[in-house]
Formats: sequence, C-alpha cells, structure tokens
Amino acid sequence: MNNRKLDDHERRSNGANIDMIVTHEPSNLEIAILEVSGPPAVPSHKHYLDDRQKLAVNLKKNVQKDPGNVFQR
Repeated sequence: MNNRKLDDHERRSNGANIDMIVTHEPSNLEIAILEVSGPPAVPSHKHYLDDRQKLAVNLKKNVQKDPGNVFQR
C-alpha cells in the first residue's frame, strides 16, 4: 500500500514502528514517543486502541534496548 496515494480520511498501512521519538540532545535522552492516529472525525475509533498498544510495545522495546535511558528515582 502506498501511503502517499491515500486520501486524508483513509487509514495508513500498519507498521510496528512509531512515528517519532523526541530526544533531548544534550543528554541524548529519549523523552517522548509519538504516534499520529489520524482525524478524530473518523467513525471507528478502534485505531486509537491499536496505536496505544503499538506505543506500549515500542516503549517496552526501547527500555529493554537501553535501560540506562530511563529516569532513575
């Protein structure tokens, strides 16, 4: 599926990767992960739950990859 050819209201292809990781450059700490879910006017909101699960899985992978990248209490 070519995401660039889809209209705004059409769902993009699923993927395991998140859309963006925000990094604090001086410390090289990942401080946020983002997933763009689409417009809220879509009748079905199931994709929000799918994106939420994708964020949780990727957050877990990032922490396992580099446990030193997590804020310590």
